[in-house]
Amino acid sequence: MVLPEFDVLLMALVCGGLGAAVVLLVVGLRGGAPHPGRPPGLLARRVAQLRDPALTSRLAVVALVAVVVLLLTGWPAAALGMGALVGFGRCCSGACARSSSRSSGSRRW
Repeated sequence: MVLPEFDVLLMALVCGGLGAAVVLLVVGLRGGAPHPGRPPGLLARRVAQLRDPALTSRLAVVALVAVVVLLLTGWPAAALGMGALVGFGRCCSGACARSSSRSSGSRRW
């Protein structure tokens, strides 16, 4: 039995991958209508959360703090740490839990 050479198999694999990428690109650009009875998926919920103005402004503040700390100290670990502290500081202090408990209590009424 004669097997094709390695470069022929590799080229077939690359062409198949490119063909699949084109098909996925067309399907992604074309989109589709969401099913009315089905809730949005996890990815759609995450994209909607990223479009929230409060989160966008908080991420901008985190990036600004991280860049300032990096410029002042020159330490990337300190910049990442301060960015994380600014980003998650509200939740670490318990403010997230208090705000979520308040909102869930108001829903009960």
